[in-house]
Amino acid sequence: MNKRSYWDIFCKVIDNYGDIGVCWRLCTDLASRGYSIRLWVDDISALKWMAPEGCEGVELIDWGQPASSESILQLISQQAMPSVIVETFGCEPEPRYLDLLQAKCQANQEVSSPVWINLEYLSAEKYVEKCHGLTSPTQQYPLLSQKKYFYYPGYTDLTGGLLRNPQELQQLKNFNQQVWLNSQNIPTPAHPEHIFVSVFCYQNAPLDSLLDYLTERPYPSTLLVTECVGAVTLQNLVENHYSKSMGLLNIQYLPRMSQKDYSCLLHCCDLNVVRGEDSATQALWAKAPFIWQLYPQEDAYQLEKLNAFLTIFNIPTTIAKWFYDWNGASQKPLEPPNLLEWRQHFNKMRYGLLLQNDLTSQLLQFIDTTSQAKGFKKA
Repeated sequence: MNKRSYWDIFCKVIDNYGDIGVCWRLCTDLASRGYSIRLWVDDISALKWMAPEGCEGVELIDWGQPASSESILQLISQQAMPSVIVETFGCEPEPRYLDLLQAKCQANQEVSSPVWINLEYLSAEKYVEKCHGLTSPTQQYPLLSQKKYFYYPGYTDLTGGLLRNPQELQQLKNFNQQVWLNSQNIPTPAHPEHIFVSVFCYQNAPLDSLLDYLTERPYPSTLLVTECVGAVTLQNLVENHYSKSMGLLNIQYLPRMSQKDYSCLLHCCDLNVVRGEDSATQALWAKAPFIWQLYPQEDAYQLEKLNAFLTIFNIPTTIAKWFYDWNGASQKPLEPPNLLEWRQHFNKMRYGLLLQNDLTSQLLQFIDTTSQAKGFKKA
């Protein structure tokens, strides 16, 4: 694919910023490989702290501002067609944008047709392998593109893989934990058995399980709490039930962090408690065990997704019980995590996933193959 062409990626921020987090990682990964990206977002406010430095090669379009959309539509009318349209998580692109591109196709039948991708949510469930790469007709826009392709991230070779920016992982190989901790004003106790634990969770997280474990440890611990809805729950729990029984536990509340700093935080810790899709994927690359709280859904459907995840990686019962507990299916009493054994298991998971091609590399190959097989003209 010609890197001088560009991609249009659409994102709607639903809640908790997971959608925009995934989109921004995809955009920056593509930009690092030389592609030009226009990211349409209906609420760009989160990127002010998530990605304060921006990214060369990624242009932001405030989809939520009518004036901004109007001006960019006028610009698009004068430019070549995008090579790729990506609607993330079924958000559907701006209708006026699609109408404009279809009109351009109608006016000039020689114009290159974009590949239309619907990037779906991450899951370990079996249907992902069956549905990955399937198509749906674009009945309203047949001249623009006859079909859109469903692209499913996943954990096996039959899926679209996981987001993993090679440049970022290479930089983290030289990561200096102490330097980063100092930059965040986080003290480092000298005790050899001291551990760092990060927590990023929803408000319904069973934080008592984690606090029981950390307050009963005979060695020092530092709990690093990122800004999230669960932080308020934790504060209330500590004040009402643990204020006089903190043991050797120190709790430090952190401000909102950029994606770069959050990745550094994960690499600093001995155990990471994460939530949603984006942070869970990043935790996989952090060389530390983690506990994943999935997005809560009606009828506790997140437990179906959790079962699939635990099964695909053959996660031992002692670890699985913590995952169930953090996803609303309490399996207490919980054994204190044996972090050495946990780390060995998660390192095995990580090694297997690193052998697979990352999502962006697979997506680029998928688009090239699709364009050639379907007779689309390359931009």
